[in-house]
Amino acid sequence: MFPLNDDGSFGGGATMINGLARVCAARGVSIELGQRVGSVIQEGSGRVIGVTVSGEDGQIRRVGARKGVVFATGGFTHNPAMCREFLKGPIYGGCAVPSAEGDFVGIGTAAGARLGNMQNAWWVQIPLEESLAVRSVSSGIWCSPGDSMIQVNRFGRRFFDEKFVYNERTQAHFVWDAMSGSYPNLISILFYDERTAREYAGFPPIPPEGAEFGYVMRGDTLDELAKSLGERFTSLAEHTGGLTLDEQFVPNLNESIARFNGFALNGNDEEFGRGSVPIDRYFHLYGPRLPINPMPNLTMHPIAENGPYYAVLMAPGTLDTKGGPQTDPQARVLDSSGQPIAGLYGAGNCVASPTGPGYWGGGATLGPALTFGRIAARTAHGAPAATFKNV
Repeated sequence: MFPLNDDGSFGGGATMINGLARVCAARGVSIELGQRVGSVIQEGSGRVIGVTVSGEDGQIRRVGARKGVVFATGGFTHNPAMCREFLKGPIYGGCAVPSAEGDFVGIGTAAGARLGNMQNAWWVQIPLEESLAVRSVSSGIWCSPGDSMIQVNRFGRRFFDEKFVYNERTQAHFVWDAMSGSYPNLISILFYDERTAREYAGFPPIPPEGAEFGYVMRGDTLDELAKSLGERFTSLAEHTGGLTLDEQFVPNLNESIARFNGFALNGNDEEFGRGSVPIDRYFHLYGPRLPINPMPNLTMHPIAENGPYYAVLMAPGTLDTKGGPQTDPQARVLDSSGQPIAGLYGAGNCVASPTGPGYWGGGATLGPALTFGRIAARTAHGAPAATFKNV
């Protein structure tokens, strides 16, 4: 299901935003930018009757609410301290707007709300160096592009099905090795040959034809590429907990390539089942174009025996987090005993998502937000009006 643009074509999130803005304008609803809610205002009974707001001028004002306050303020992807404290593994950024700093977690708990689902997010891989430059990255890597391509860890070993769903694929970065006390897959290396560089040009993170991206490393041989990778790991050590390229990286990578090439020839990935499920093939086909691949499995093509070869460092990230104050089926925020806090509602990524750890499909961030936003409005509309005293 897609929202429609004015010309009848399929739209996305921006189309929804524009549509909501038009309706607000038509109904006289004020949209105020550059404002930040600091707290909710509660009367003696605990009912929420307004909020405190600070603008760009630093002045704090009180805004009353006759029926209730609905929060839909996004998750906490861009609050590094909160991400370290709550998420199941380290992340390096995400696709959420920069203002997704988890404000409602603090505001809600101060009002008596209990939290839920704080360890989960809508996971997606992101280019490591792009996220270090700007934590709010422009796009996630929905599908590892290419057929003559693999992803390996710093040991030169594959560790997942590169074509699987991004939400599940990303969580492989969080595998914990108790014996070494480390995340062996924390930083992944997207490795590909000239065929993939040429035929999948412009499919993120591979640069468009004729363009050069600083995060892409190139080598005429595996040894040359490994040298660049080792230097890059060293230069980024302060951001990765001191990770280095393993001494056996090149021999292990050679072995990984040989095994993968055998799988590509017979069409069966005996390690991770790449291309064996419909969703793999769907995401592989979801691109600007597809080259002719004569192999029996369209997601795999043997990697070339000779260079040049390319590599991009990949890291775990989010579309946004999906934990926060818990809500009930009427979108009412619940207190520590599981009872609704009168006048307080929530929807979207700022509250504990009803999806739990799951990702139901593309748009699963938007669907629940729209659904529970409408439910919150209907619930609040049926509530008795409050009296707000601006004191």
